[in-house]
Amino acid sequence: MGKFKVIVGLADVGIYDTFVEAYKILHGKIKELLASGTSWQMLDTTNFIEFTTGDGKKFPMDFYQARDFAYRIGLLAGEGELQDNATEPLPAEQQRPSME
Repeated sequence: MGKFKVIVGLADVGIYDTFVEAYKILHGKIKELLASGTSWQMLDTTNFIEFTTGDGKKFPMDFYQARDFAYRIGLLAGEGELQDNATEPLPAEQQRPSME
């Protein structure tokens, strides 16, 4: 199983077992940065989530990709409000195709 590393301002913040956990941390840190006057360009270039697979392959998600994915899985709604009822999506290799 993989891990999700949160990077804010190019500094490691922590490693989490799920995207939902990692995104909640990233979301909070981004809100702090915006309150302090950080530019949108800085959000895009220095803040991301990096997924590392069990065999060590790394897949970074920039701020916007992580945000868009959070909306797709129901973790964010409206104007970017975190939702408590979001569930972790299954890894692609565990998802089963519909039989319909």
